[in-house]
Amino acid sequence: MFATRRTCVCIDNDREALDEFRRTLPDVQVIEGEPYSPDALARANVRDARSLATILSSDRDNLIVVVTAMQANPSIRVLSVVTDEADHLRLQRAGAETICPAKIGGRRMASELLRPTAATVLDRMIDSSGAVRFEAVVVNEGTELAGMSLAKADLFTRTQLRILAARKPGQQQYIIKPAPETVLRPGTVLIVSGPSTNITRLVTLTGDWA
Repeated sequence: MFATRRTCVCIDNDREALDEFRRTLPDVQVIEGEPYSPDALARANVRDARSLATILSSDRDNLIVVVTAMQANPSIRVLSVVTDEADHLRLQRAGAETICPAKIGGRRMASELLRPTAATVLDRMIDSSGAVRFEAVVVNEGTELAGMSLAKADLFTRTQLRILAARKPGQQQYIIKPAPETVLRPGTVLIVSGPSTNITRLVTLTGDWA
C-alpha cells in the first residue's frame, strides 16, 4: 500500500511488532491499541477511509473489526482473512470481502510449479523500486480528462502509461485495448500499467483511484 503512495495507518496491540513496523516503514502512521476498538479505529480516521484490511489470527476478532468499521463508515471496503471456512459467510454477511491465505498459498505453489519463470518475473516487478504496477483509476466530473477522447488525452505521451482496458459508466464489462475514439466520460474506469509514480500523476488528471 505504502509503495503505491496511498495514505496508510497500522493498528496493533503488540508493541514489539509495532516497533519493528516503524523501523521498516517509518513514514507510516501506527496506532497502539486493539484493532477492533472503536477508539483506535476512530484515531485511524476510519470514517473517511476508503478501505480496511483486517488480518487478525481469530476470525471472531476479524468479524468484530468488520462490524465496528462498517458501523462507522458504511461505504468502506473491508477485506478480511478467514481461517475457518465456516466463518466465510459470517464475514461476508457483515460486509467484508474475504480471502483465505491457505488457498492463496496453494495457488502460488501451483504457479511456481507450472509457470516458474512468469512467477519470478512478476515477483521482481512488484518488489523493484521502479516497479511496473497495474492500477485502476476513475475519471471524475470536472477533471481535465472528463469528456476527452483517449486520442485527445494522449495519456501515453503525458504519463508513459499503457491503457490496458476501460469500463464505461454503468457497465460491468471491460473493453480490452479501448479504441482511440473512446470518450472518457465521468465514471469511466481505466486499467493502466506502469511505474507507481506515473500512475500517481495520472490520478491528478482523472481525479481518483478506482
